[in-house]
Parts: sequence; structure tokens; C-alpha cells
Amino acid sequence: MLVLLILPIHHSIFFGGYGFYRYQNDLFRMDLTTGELEKIDYEPLLNPRYSSAITVVGDELYILGGRGNKYGKQELVSHFYTELCAIDLKKKKVACGMEEATDRCLYANGFIYVFRTLG
Repeated sequence: MLVLLILPIHHSIFFGGYGFYRYQNDLFRMDLTTGELEKIDYEPLLNPRYSSAITVVGDELYILGGRGNKYGKQELVSHFYTELCAIDLKKKKVACGMEEATDRCLYANGFIYVFRTLG
């Protein structure tokens, strides 16, 4: 699962991941002041994956790449995703662009990124 912390730190965003032989596509926001964890339902669902790179710009969460498959099952063939998707965190809608490339690339793998908000 990739974690994005936004400074000043009030919330963390969690997307996807891997565990118990399954790839995930869940999206969560944690309020770091209360510890409350909120699952964010979005549509259409992205294919389950891990090792995606994520960042938030304004009200949009951008997700780049990852590895997984549409069924989320480890025992099935996995794919390297290379598309760039945006989830509007207010409307909870997904838009994807960029055609999939044939290169095998993991954009993030076990990192926690910390960004400072501007303003």
C-alpha cells in the first residue's frame, strides 16, 4: 500500500496494495488528528494493484502505474500498469489517460512520500 502524507499533516491517503495473496484497489483517507479511517468509494474502480505512484494536486489524486490484475488474485498473471489516472476526491470519479506502454516499470515500491502544501 502506498501512503501519501500532506503537510501540514492532517490527512493521509492510502491506495491499493498487496496482502494475503490479493492485490487491492481500495482508497482510504485517515484523519491524523482523530485516527478516523474513511473508505472512499470511487467509480469506475481501478484494477487492483500495488507499487503505484500517487500524489494529490488540489482535489485530485493522481495514480501512476502499478502491478496487479483485474481480478486481484496473485495466482493469476499480473500486469504492469503504466496509465495515469486521476480520482476527483470531491466527485469520486475516475478519469484515465495515456495509453499503456509495453515497458515493465514499477513507479513506487514501499516508499512513503511527504509533501508540503503550498500557500
